[in-house]
Amino acid sequence: MSSSNKTPNLNLNLWQNNDKFCMADFNNDNQTIDTGFGKLEDNLKTHIENFQVHIDQDTSNSIKSHIANSKIHIDEEKVIQISSQIEEHINDEKSHLSQDHLKKISSLFDSHTKDKTLHTTPAKLEKIKTSLSDHCADKNIHVDPADTAAFKSHIKDPKIHCNEAIIKNFNDHISNSELHINPNSSANPFYVVGSFMGNGNDSQLINLPFTPSFVIVFAGNSPCVKFSSNTQDAILYFGFCSKDAPSAGLWPAPNGFTAKNIKASPVCKVVKNLNFRGITYHYVAFR
Repeated sequence: MSSSNKTPNLNLNLWQNNDKFCMADFNNDNQTIDTGFGKLEDNLKTHIENFQVHIDQDTSNSIKSHIANSKIHIDEEKVIQISSQIEEHINDEKSHLSQDHLKKISSLFDSHTKDKTLHTTPAKLEKIKTSLSDHCADKNIHVDPADTAAFKSHIKDPKIHCNEAIIKNFNDHISNSELHINPNSSANPFYVVGSFMGNGNDSQLINLPFTPSFVIVFAGNSPCVKFSSNTQDAILYFGFCSKDAPSAGLWPAPNGFTAKNIKASPVCKVVKNLNFRGITYHYVAFR
């Protein structure tokens, strides 16, 4: 770290006992002094060569008279007193480092300089520079400004990408169990196609793996409607029902439906044969 204090004119380092030395601080101080000395030497040379700056004999006498004026300048006793104070300051160990302290600091500084965990050798530094240069030039990692502009344009294209609102609507749609079935329901299809043999009873319960919302039943290899010339009845071999409403001959039931045989009435000359013995009936039941 740098010193805790600085000199007022050249901003040189003034260390305290608990400050740590750094070679860069010494180098910077030396560079500052050398630069300042060079400027001073150039200015002094210019000043000496400039005849407009120097004074004549009369002016010189005036200056000497000014210097001898005790009201303006300090006398020799004061100079001696000041010199004594400066010497006391120099000898004050609280203000300055002792020779032992300097040797200890120098030893610590040498140890710090030789510590390879803190510093990089010139060979390693050159290798790092080469690796960094290769890394920066790698187009698989970096893109040039033109590619960056094209990438930004691509990201902002709403025809290609979705914003958060669209993604939320999509997720809501996917999660809607009324529209989609989950993996556990995939074993149970949306509809079932099957058949049953009529047993001639008044009704027969056909079981399904679910309670259907709509069922269609028809006799195989038979017309949907036959007309009896003897009884003048219309004989129906098809029917349908929903989970909330039956039709003549077909009734909804929990986890299935009921197929019935219904005779014609004197008023309604229609016969429903949806469980006639020996006829194979086919059905489509929707979940």
